[in-house]
Amino acid sequence: MARTEQFTVEEIIAAIRHAHTALGAAHILGCWPETVRAYAKRHPTVARAIQQERIGLRDLSEMSLRGAIMRGEGWAVMGTFKTIDEDGGYIPQNKIEIDVRMRNVSELSDDELEAITKA
Repeated sequence: MARTEQFTVEEIIAAIRHAHTALGAAHILGCWPETVRAYAKRHPTVARAIQQERIGLRDLSEMSLRGAIMRGEGWAVMGTFKTIDEDGGYIPQNKIEIDVRMRNVSELSDDELEAITKA
């Protein structure tokens, strides 16, 4: 026997669009956030509405970042410079490589020690 859903898909989507997040939609509907996420798993239109709101948030963030860059705010300029790749996209955090090598300082050559102190 199929269970009756507490809300219609349209009610869930309307709440998502009003609140801009699944968490906010749950607050509006008076249910747990997991309820909204469960609807998203069962109904592609709900998942799409959540994704559209995330895209809107990203766009808003980029507009705010652009404003900070235009005002010459150093954090914004440097953060953007460090995270935009050559094609204009963003470097995913998991693709930023960090080279960490633990070595005993006494094993380093004079050239290596000099390079470290100049960095």
